[in-house]
Amino acid sequence: MIPSLATYDFLAILTPILLAFAALGAMVLDAMGAVAAMLLDASVLKYRSKVIGVFTLVSLFVILIVGWIVGLPPWLGSSLPSSGAFFGQVLPDGYTLFFNTLFFIAALAATILSLSYWDASRERGEYYILLLLSVIGMSLMAAAHDLLIFFVGLETMSISIYVLVGSERKNVRSNEAAIKYLLLGAFASAVLLYGMALLYGITGSIGYKEMALGIGNILVTGDATSKMVLMVGISLLLVGLFFKVAAVPFHMWTPDVYEGAPTPITGFMATGVKAAAFAALVRIFITAFAPLWSQETLLAVLFILAVLTMTLGNVTAIAQRNVKRMLAYSSIAHAGYLLVGVAALAASGVPLAGAGMSTIFSSGSSILFYLLAYTFMTLGAFGVLVALEREKQVTQTLDTLSGLSTRRPGLAALMAIFMFSLTGVPPFVGFSAKFYIIQSAVAT
Repeated sequence: MIPSLATYDFLAILTPILLAFAALGAMVLDAMGAVAAMLLDASVLKYRSKVIGVFTLVSLFVILIVGWIVGLPPWLGSSLPSSGAFFGQVLPDGYTLFFNTLFFIAALAATILSLSYWDASRERGEYYILLLLSVIGMSLMAAAHDLLIFFVGLETMSISIYVLVGSERKNVRSNEAAIKYLLLGAFASAVLLYGMALLYGITGSIGYKEMALGIGNILVTGDATSKMVLMVGISLLLVGLFFKVAAVPFHMWTPDVYEGAPTPITGFMATGVKAAAFAALVRIFITAFAPLWSQETLLAVLFILAVLTMTLGNVTAIAQRNVKRMLAYSSIAHAGYLLVGVAALAASGVPLAGAGMSTIFSSGSSILFYLLAYTFMTLGAFGVLVALEREKQVTQTLDTLSGLSTRRPGLAALMAIFMFSLTGVPPFVGFSAKFYIIQSAVAT
């Protein structure tokens, strides 16, 4: 007998469903443009991408509003099934709504920047279709409450991003970046999947809550072999997640991929992809790995990785001459700050509630606030780069930015604000974000 599904189950994944319909609509527009080019005039093709881009922009905005309307009741404290939707596989709480908002902000910014970035060339409509598909994966990663949904979301996002990185087909650096990201990403996914298999084999479940019970039982009553298999599975799973957030020593792909990808996609990766990875990492830590919070070894590893990531990212960024590579190492450093927040949250022993938005912001607020601030800071910096590349059609280096305050004082002022904020100089929001993260660590 097939279990019945309630309306709530489908409302829980309304955002991915609407995004899928938007992607389907973009595909239809793409096909219609190709047919019109064959029947009427080939010049129609140069308008096809712009039409699909505008359609994507409008669709993202509408779906964001609908998502907020449907997701507002949990924020206001109305009751929700504690087990989640689809038999506990998806948890559409305020945490999910917060990250969905971040994903849509990043996607909207990437779409707006892409409409300007591709204006001088005749780009294909599948670019925006893949952008929509990647947001579907991100949304599933944030809402996932078991490893199966998480992995489906991860691969949906990753495969789309692999192609988007190489979307400048005539650019050798873009092609190289896409191949590197694909190969390393596939290897990281294989490691993560093997870790998931070990965890399922040792705990007997892929659901986060059920896995937490299994991990707790093993820690208390398991033999040495069971504990070793458990730790190997957890380590492999974390390696895959650390690759996605670009934590040291799994960061080597980041500078080359960020430099080779189209600038709007680089900004989208630095914000949306990183936010999705941390959404999954925090969710898994606070639910599935909750029994491990008492293990000082795991917390020590987290803090060491955070320190190494912050140090290497900041120090290496100083030596960069290419602005995109500099921002790539900056992104690595910010992953280190966020890992400090994750370690502090785990060390505090305070669980992140399933549906209470107030509890979410009281226990994991430093991570959420940092991601929100980082998203706007990074998108702003890449927006300035797109504006400059649109004018000169050249890769931005520190030499090409020299004298920008004289040529374009407005853009120079914006870039200075974003850089000061990313650095953490008061009174900019980056300072508040870093202070909040460090304060949470000191408090534990």
